[in-house]
Order: sequence, then structure tokens, then C-alpha cells
Amino acid sequence: MTSLAPVALIALLSAAAPPETPQALARGEDRMRDFCFACHVFEPGPGVTNPLHPRITPEKWGTYDQAYANIGNLSRIRPQMSHAFRGNDEDRQALALFLSKLGRENVVPWWRRALPYAGLGLAVAVAGAWFVGASRRSKGRS
Repeated sequence: MTSLAPVALIALLSAAAPPETPQALARGEDRMRDFCFACHVFEPGPGVTNPLHPRITPEKWGTYDQAYANIGNLSRIRPQMSHAFRGNDEDRQALALFLSKLGRENVVPWWRRALPYAGLGLAVAVAGAWFVGASRRSKGRS
């Protein structure tokens, strides 16, 4: 039983995220340009932006562990992504650092998440007002 403790400790330490140094983040961005942008191309037009930015959500990519696992299982995330990550483990770690940083920065404000439900809320309010008005009109006739 005591022989398993050092193995578990080594596994725990090896799973820890490497430090987010400027060099590691730059390497991760470079790996993103080499690997991800081979298929995810920039949209032409004013204000060229990262086409992946809206897809890098904190729920799926916000931690280093999530990003590292996702890079290894791209086809599980989206079946169209059939290409396995091309690179060594240091490249994968750097890309995971960069993507997790993007994920943490890509927090959507509460009001933007609520916008799709605004129409539903308005419809419920209008229907409620109509029913209240109909109820008052029918009481006035009695």
C-alpha cells in the first residue's frame, strides 16, 4: 500500500498546470495558429477576429485540465474535427494554457445570456396583461 503513495503523488504533480508565463502563452498562440487555424479560418472583413473566440467558453475550456483533455479529444467535442492534435506534449500543454486563458476571458455578461429569453418574457407579460384586461371586461358585463 505504501508503494502506491509515491506513484499517486507523481501523477498528481504531473497533472498540474504549467505556469502561465508570457513565453508559454506565446507558444500556445503559435500552436493555435499552426494547428487550429488550418481549418478555422479568419473571416474576411473589417475587424478581423479570432473565429474560435466565441466557441472557447469558460464552461468547456476555462481550466487547464479541461483544455488539455479537449485538445486530446477533438472528435468527441465535434465529430467534424477528425484531425488529432499534431505536436508533442509541450505543444499541447502550451496550447491548453492559451485556450484556458481565452476561456476564462470569454465570460458572457448575464444580460447577453438572458437576451434569447427576452422575447419570451415580453410575450408572457403581454398575454398576462391581455388576460387581466379580459377578466376585468367580463366582470364589467355581469
